[in-house]
Amino acid sequence: YEARRYGVRSAMPMATALRLCPDATVVPVPRKACARRSRAVHGVLERLAPVVQAASID
Repeated sequence: YEARRYGVRSAMPMATALRLCPDATVVPVPRKACARRSRAVHGVLERLAPVVQAASID
């Protein structure tokens, strides 16, 4: 949240965020692991609800 004082916001492109706050620490996202977990959660929801629509990886 420290970068917010420089104007960095959620879902902002990384290049823009780094222009606003060049000293920011960037933490890599384990995309494959996140995608696997997202599919697992989606699978559970499909068993519990008649209609499920994914809007994002979250």
